[in-house]
Amino acid sequence: SIDIDLFANGMEAGNIKQEMEIGIESEQDFSLPVRISFPASVILKKDNMSSLLSGVLNALTNKEVEMRYEGSVGVKMAGIPISIPVEHTEMQSLGKAGK
Repeated sequence: SIDIDLFANGMEAGNIKQEMEIGIESEQDFSLPVRISFPASVILKKDNMSSLLSGVLNALTNKEVEMRYEGSVGVKMAGIPISIPVEHTEMQSLGKAGK
């Protein structure tokens, strides 16, 4: 099971909860496909109008958003449940949004 909190530019954007079963070979790296979406207002939300305009201009000129993922992925190894912590930050291009 996947339970990950999503932050965009330091603001909480949502939570990913997903159940799936996949086979993983022993001693192999693996990836879990996760699809996320959230409203653009989460990235641009500010306390007042001048800050909102600043946030919009910043997002449009930088064309990148800092995405942070925090949570855990639950797996079973030999039938024993294990929780793997997830802490990852990356810059996401706005041009890649929705792809």
